[in-house]
Amino acid sequence: MLRHWLTVVACLAAVSATAQVPGLPPGIVPGRSPPKATPAAEAPATQQAAQAAASAADAPEAARARIQRQLADARAVRDAIAPAPPGIGPAEIARQRDALDIIVYGTEGQLRALAQLEKSRVRLGAVRDAGRNWKGFTEPPPYSIRKLDALRDAGDAVRVRLAGQHAALGHLKPETQRLQDEVQRAEEAQRRADEAVEQAGAEGREAARWRRELAATELKAAIVRASLARMAGDLQALDIDASQAELDLVERQLAAVRDHVQFTADDLKAAQQDLAAKAAELLRQQAAVRKEIEERLRRRSDDLRTRERLSAMAAPPAAELAAVGAKIDRTDLWLEVLRTEDEYRGSFASLAGEAAKYWTDRYAIATSADVLVRRDAVEKLKNAAVAVDRWRRYAETSLHQARARLMEAETKLASAGTGDSAREDADDRAAALRRLVMANDQQREFLAEAGRQLDRWVNDAGAAASSRDWRERLADGWVTLRESLRAVWNFELFAVEDTAVIDGQTVVTSRGVTIGKSIGALLLFVLGYGLVAAIARAVAGRLIAKGHDPARVRTVKRWALAISALALALLTLNVARIPFTVFAFLGGALAIGVGFGMQTIIKNLISGMIVLAERRIQIGDIVDVDGINGTVTTVDLRSTTVRSFEGLETMVPNSMLLENKVTNWTLSDRKVRRTVKVGVAYGTPMRDAAELLEACARRHGNVLGDPAPYVIFEDFADSAQLLVLHFWVELGPKVSGTQVASDLRFMIEKQFAEAGISIAYPQRDLHLYTARPLQVEVVEPPAPG
Repeated sequence: MLRHWLTVVACLAAVSATAQVPGLPPGIVPGRSPPKATPAAEAPATQQAAQAAASAADAPEAARARIQRQLADARAVRDAIAPAPPGIGPAEIARQRDALDIIVYGTEGQLRALAQLEKSRVRLGAVRDAGRNWKGFTEPPPYSIRKLDALRDAGDAVRVRLAGQHAALGHLKPETQRLQDEVQRAEEAQRRADEAVEQAGAEGREAARWRRELAATELKAAIVRASLARMAGDLQALDIDASQAELDLVERQLAAVRDHVQFTADDLKAAQQDLAAKAAELLRQQAAVRKEIEERLRRRSDDLRTRERLSAMAAPPAAELAAVGAKIDRTDLWLEVLRTEDEYRGSFASLAGEAAKYWTDRYAIATSADVLVRRDAVEKLKNAAVAVDRWRRYAETSLHQARARLMEAETKLASAGTGDSAREDADDRAAALRRLVMANDQQREFLAEAGRQLDRWVNDAGAAASSRDWRERLADGWVTLRESLRAVWNFELFAVEDTAVIDGQTVVTSRGVTIGKSIGALLLFVLGYGLVAAIARAVAGRLIAKGHDPARVRTVKRWALAISALALALLTLNVARIPFTVFAFLGGALAIGVGFGMQTIIKNLISGMIVLAERRIQIGDIVDVDGINGTVTTVDLRSTTVRSFEGLETMVPNSMLLENKVTNWTLSDRKVRRTVKVGVAYGTPMRDAAELLEACARRHGNVLGDPAPYVIFEDFADSAQLLVLHFWVELGPKVSGTQVASDLRFMIEKQFAEAGISIAYPQRDLHLYTARPLQVEVVEPPAPG
């Protein structure tokens, strides 16, 4: 554990071979008070600590020589430890050994850090000189797009390194402070040990002195650790300065290139050639992996045959069978790893091939004058970036799983014994899983780099679009609006399946119903219906002008428009390629509800079509429907209008004309027979009265002569002799049977008056029986209550 901690601190001191440090820090443990004077026995430890603190102020060669002497002294002290006096326990002896090891390992770390500081100082000076001396590129602009990419990659690498250095420095600062606190606690322990020596008696003085030497050794160890951590922190701080100087130079170079970059066809060709070479290399690696897979498969086949041979023995050797089985299991694990690696190599090669297409899209973005081409290329890059990012997240998950499996295998390896088959098995499994981790890590890095490039290209496209002048922006805006409207126009509301039978085979095709199809179908229907309506109005006007019945013409027009609307709806759906099954989306329950709601309307519509087809009831007919008498004026889609003789118009549902009893007075012809009854007094010459009635009927202009009117002597009634005049009239818009009957009554009354014929009225005869007198009684009124 001690060696591991010192190794970590030493690595932090030597991190980043490209980082530069101009020199050693002036102080290793700043703020610490000078060590207290000690007796001669304690002088070597405290003197070495002071020398370690002061070595940083010397020249590199002198500091190296001093640290090397200190290292030699520390090793000599560690190798020549004197036996502990009585009264010293094993724990204290172990503490002494640990402190001496810390001094040795820490001093070695200081030597390595010092060497790194010398290299870093030279490197830092070179970077700063390069930044001061750079005045521009030797070649004149314009610069290649690949040069811009190279500078960007360099800048990204420096930024990643700079972020790591800041993270390391952030970790070292609290660690340095903690070690400084340990130095202070060690100084306090040193002072307590000095006091303990002064207060010890003769018997315990030897043990007290030994403990004082232990405290001095632990103090030196704490100083060495704090010094090493401080050197690492200072080195990281100067590494940050060096990286920042390098980044500033790259940014200056980028600024010089960015405004004068040119993307040529040669750049595109060179980039695609590089990608092709990279894909070829990946395929070569894949071929090598496949050869290894074949070799593993061959070995596995041999092991399987060996296991079969051993199993076929009379007394199968259990140990050998177990060893062969474990070997087969290891081979299966290796095959899993190699197949995964083979899959990754193939995927990388495919992605490299796709990257060549993405370079073509990038070239189109940079050079094409067509807005749609640029926009389509940007969309492809965005989609590719999303896909690669999704793949990268999956790769990270696979890497975590592989690391978990490797951790489990290394745990088993650590617990396995040495020199046995179990350790060999665990070691081989760990090696296979290390390769799996490496393959997954390579996949993640490959995808991260691809995603970073795609994101950069998408951002470049956005920046290029922002830098265009107002004319190009206006053109881009118009294209954006047009494409947005097109996207809305082509937005699919839902999809339906259409079934067709072709050559005896049922073919099911799926068709989408878009907003554009819906709007187009609606416009087509409205325009078609408007045209049909205009034609219908023109034809109806001509027919009315020629003397046709306006009501009949209007009814025909309505039915023609209804049929035309139905035909237009079917035609529109066919032209817009919207299948009739689109209406199935209504669903079962909704369709049933609509069906019940439309039942009466559809029934009346079909009834109206039947009425028109049968021609049993037409416009102008005089009908009696459910107690409604009048003339039919219109036969519409849902109802028929009947105008009564009183001028009232009643809409009768068409279904009633088929379901109820209907009297049509003018079905076959318009002639109807009417009657007028007249009662004359007894004693009247009936023949003369009958002739007068017939004469009145013949004189009326609306009474038909064929059939001729006639009179029937119907009855001897109580008060009169009853005559009935029968006559025929032809009903029409201006001829009413009731009006004709009224006219005839007026004429009959006048003729009978002139001829002296009395029209009888009710009479009663009263007969009195006088055989005996009538009984008369006087009745008293009732008393008031």
